[in-house]
Amino acid sequence: SIHRFLPNGSRDTSFGGGDGIVRLLDLVGTYSPAVNQFAEFPDGGIAATVVDGSSWWIVRLDSSGSADTGFSGDGILSGPWKALARRMGTNDLVVAGRNASGQLILGRLDATGALVTSFGSGGTVTSFSIDDGDSMEVVIQCDGKMLVGIGKSDGFVVARFLSDGSPDSSFGASGVF
Repeated sequence: SIHRFLPNGSRDTSFGGGDGIVRLLDLVGTYSPAVNQFAEFPDGGIAATVVDGSSWWIVRLDSSGSADTGFSGDGILSGPWKALARRMGTNDLVVAGRNASGQLILGRLDATGALVTSFGSGGTVTSFSIDDGDSMEVVIQCDGKMLVGIGKSDGFVVARFLSDGSPDSSFGASGVF
């Protein structure tokens, strides 16, 4: 579930079904969906990565908590995306996950959920191999560079990419620290 609260700590009854709660089960239709990460938009909307077992989605809600049908037609986009961050000054999302080949994949989605083709190659960038169970976090710096942190069983890796998706060669070894 996604809950929204007012500054005084009470539930925002204008969100969800009048109780301040959006039940993900009603949106993605799986047994036990859980929010992994979320980002807020200036208009009060929310995007969240949601997981249930090995299935991942990005769910985008409008300010009332309803599925944003302008995003992917129904507000739900399935794919390998485990982490997301909103690009400041836009409604674009930078998303990260693990592709079928086991590599880190970074993408940029516009407000409709479509890949931004000027980013990387056709909207995505693939990088080094990662494990399926690795945790991820995406942070966008003020200069537009993107950091992807990957938690591993034996430590962590941080990769930095330029705003066009290319690795930042000035960071660590070829963009990886």
